Amino acid sequence: MVRELVLHVGLMKSGTSHLQALLAAQRDTLALRGVLFPGPTWADQAAGVREFLAPGGPGPRWARLRGQILAHPGAVLVSMEFLGPAPRPAIERLLAELGHPELRVVITARDLARSLSSMWQESLQNGHSWTWEEYLDAAEAARPGERGSQAGSAGAGTHFWRRQGLARVVRNWSAVAGTDGVTVVTVPPAGSPSGVLEERFAGACGVPIETGLDLDRRNESLGLASSLALRQLNENLDARGRAYPAGAYVRKRVVAKTVLAARRAAESPLRVDPMPWMHQESTRLRAAVERAGVGVVGDLDDLVPRPVPGVGVGEVDGADVAASALAALAELVVLYADTNPRQGLAAGVHAAEAGGGDPVPFAEPPPG
Repeated sequence: MVRELVLHVGLMKSGTSHLQALLAAQRDTLALRGVLFPGPTWADQAAGVREFLAPGGPGPRWARLRGQILAHPGAVLVSMEFLGPAPRPAIERLLAELGHPELRVVITARDLARSLSSMWQESLQNGHSWTWEEYLDAAEAARPGERGSQAGSAGAGTHFWRRQGLARVVRNWSAVAGTDGVTVVTVPPAGSPSGVLEERFAGACGVPIETGLDLDRRNESLGLASSLALRQLNENLDARGRAYPAGAYVRKRVVAKTVLAARRAAESPLRVDPMPWMHQESTRLRAAVERAGVGVVGDLDDLVPRPVPGVGVGEVDGADVAASALAALAELVVLYADTNPRQGLAAGVHAAEAGGGDPVPFAEPPPG
């Protein structure tokens, strides 16, 4: 029976991918030290947690993950940011299924300016077509305490705050784990060495995690021109009756995270100039964390929004957006040619989404 459970629950876009890569790279070393990082890959953790949280209820992937956790007699470390926004009943059910082990919860969080730009980009990678202006305005309108003040793009505001409501996440998890069982780790300002976040995270987890490993530092974020191309692609697919998740694997894993992400170094990022409401919300979040009495590793001043250098949406050259779109189109032509020349592209995508047919690049299940 698991003795201690360490849960890293996000927030999203708070260095989680980097930290998960750090943990996955030392799975065997952690095991030698009595710490289980369930696997065999981190994707197995993600699949199990998604299944646990799904409306239909747990299934085989959660059963496998749960079995690994329960069978380990020492400490278990799970990192999955989808757990962060879980409501209190789901948290209580999770702990009951895992035998009510000693619980330590780690919540990583970063400033609103960077979170907003990253979450907008994430929304595009998951099929939404909100403009940056729509996303920003909706986030302001839907911020805690201001809900219902505007209509318009309310869905975009919900998209952001459901995943970035730090005060609510701290409140829900500390109600179950206790204030002594929850630690907020702040992401240091942009430009800080990655080792700073790693050291903070390792200290908060309380298990022997090595830092400073030589990791494959892939950056799956997009430049602004590619983000705009992806937004237009989503809009066009919606108009053609192919709303997300139709083609999810191709759109997210192939187009966004492979082709467009590879262009990141050649493109400018989105510029974000912190607005007064962002500073007001940052002050509110800081007060909420202090009032909750949970642990903090890092500095709550790191949550103060700072300018994000880059270019504005209106400053992007249309030729750069077209170049990103053509790069994605070229890759899709290559994939089609390498798949099965006797099938049409539509048939190949249909077979992949249905889970049937030959093993082709489109055939992996959609990531959700």
